[in-house]
Amino acid sequence: MSEKINVDHAFDPEARQAQKDLDSYLDSRPYKDENGNTRDAENNLVDSNYFDTQREQHEAETMPTAYEDMTMPDLARALASAEHEADKTKSEDIQDALLDKMAEFTEKNNLDNDAQENLWNRIMKVKDGESE
Repeated sequence: MSEKINVDHAFDPEARQAQKDLDSYLDSRPYKDENGNTRDAENNLVDSNYFDTQREQHEAETMPTAYEDMTMPDLARALASAEHEADKTKSEDIQDALLDKMAEFTEKNNLDNDAQENLWNRIMKVKDGESE
């Protein structure tokens, strides 16, 4: 329960419930003790890496996908977006990844020069938004 008791909450069930919910939420959060150690609220153990772990988890969830993991049409759309934003560095990186992906595809499927050119034209159509 809260350290301070608000007299107004005594006769207001919604305010008491809200305070109870807040207290239970705060009791479940990690906290720093008087020595500056981060402690886990559930079992009161020192967890010095808690905030680093949370930050890394958030970064992993929010960071964009690596270019190597994207498909060729996705790379083409990302290239169009980078060119639209006039981001030369990003567009060069994406174009390099796209060329690597195409070289890998060409080698895997033994494509000749005409097929490679056709593939490049199809990718550029996707980039230009003409087809998907």
